[in-house]
Amino acid sequence: MRSRARSTAGSRSSWGEWRSRLGHRSTYITAPVHVWTHVALVYRHGTPGSVETYQNGALVDTLVASGLIGDSSPAQDELPIGGRATGNNQWFHGLPDEVRLWNVARTSVRALPTSTGS
Repeated sequence: MRSRARSTAGSRSSWGEWRSRLGHRSTYITAPVHVWTHVALVYRHGTPGSVETYQNGALVDTLVASGLIGDSSPAQDELPIGGRATGNNQWFHGLPDEVRLWNVARTSVRALPTSTGS
């Protein structure tokens, strides 16, 4: 699985995955303009695995996913946050307040306190 996290003009944010047999799939959220919004992506490794998208602590989308995390360009093998490795015209439009990465899958209960500042 190759992945990317980015935002497009108009405040649509997405997590995308590319799998050689299934092609590209994305999950999108729309954040209000000029309103602080907490977004959390949780990758659960397994068979099947999943990518869960939370907005302000609420689960808004789930994708079935499996494999290692990388990007859509195997030669670069990065996890872009705020952009896309294979193009320079799809950058995050805004000011990220904070980015955190954990090496464990967080539950919505554990992700919510982060969004409320606790």
